[in-house]
Amino acid sequence: MKQILDAISGINEVLDAYVWLGIPDVVKGIVLAFLFAVIFKKYIKKYPLIFYIYPILLCIWFTFTGLTGLFNLNIISELGMNNWWIITLIRFPYSLGVVTPLGIGLITIVMFIGVLPKSKTVIELYKIRAELSIIGATLLVAHGMMRIGRASNSFSSFLDGEFSLRILAFAIIGPIILLLIILPWLTSFPVIRKRLKPKTWKVLQTYTCVPMFIGMLLFGWAFTAGASISTYPDLMHLSDIVINGRGNPISLNDGINFANSILGSKVYLALLAAYLWLRYRRSQERKKKAIKSAN
Repeated sequence: MKQILDAISGINEVLDAYVWLGIPDVVKGIVLAFLFAVIFKKYIKKYPLIFYIYPILLCIWFTFTGLTGLFNLNIISELGMNNWWIITLIRFPYSLGVVTPLGIGLITIVMFIGVLPKSKTVIELYKIRAELSIIGATLLVAHGMMRIGRASNSFSSFLDGEFSLRILAFAIIGPIILLLIILPWLTSFPVIRKRLKPKTWKVLQTYTCVPMFIGMLLFGWAFTAGASISTYPDLMHLSDIVINGRGNPISLNDGINFANSILGSKVYLALLAAYLWLRYRRSQERKKKAIKSAN
């Protein structure tokens, strides 16, 4: 799995340089996750454990570094980034440059599979929906645990009366998502799922996964919209701005990041609207079928 993530990282870097400069991470993540699922669907179904091992190792490491960071223990500095195993196992995903978008993309695909019309592609991906959800959720739990220190700092700022969209994302929405995702993530593993009654498992998944996914999209919107505001605080007078949110002169990179963040926030809202509409439409179709069956 690490080799696959390395390959995805390489593809992402090439596309960043030549194709999708300025395209939001959420779009990159969905595209890469879709390619990953389509290309490896047979192997994911046949050898799922191979695809679980590396994300689980990342989750363990990110949880460890996140919790030690919460107590101001910089474990990376203590161990030294020159150790070969640190370089091999950790340096690649440490930036979360691929791990997080891929996790978001996988969960987005998993959730939309449940509400989209059953086309040939949807049916094929539905067969590995459980496996994709485990991989995606593992990557997102890893990200959440890595950012637990930031969540703590944001919550302290929130209690002190500070407020911004980013503080809202990290202090409130993020911890709720993390709590909601852990239960369906753990119960998706076959060894645990077999111990639950099918009806109990389905209810558990429905009442945790749907709020979690909605929360994830709201988090993405708040984070990206907050990022655009931090770059350009005065959104009403963009043409007159010469100083960014950090007090430095506006650069081309600031402009790209701003456009990226604004577009990203719109994509998250579009995904949320599309998912809610598709879910409503599916519920209406089920009601019609139930009425026909009753008659």
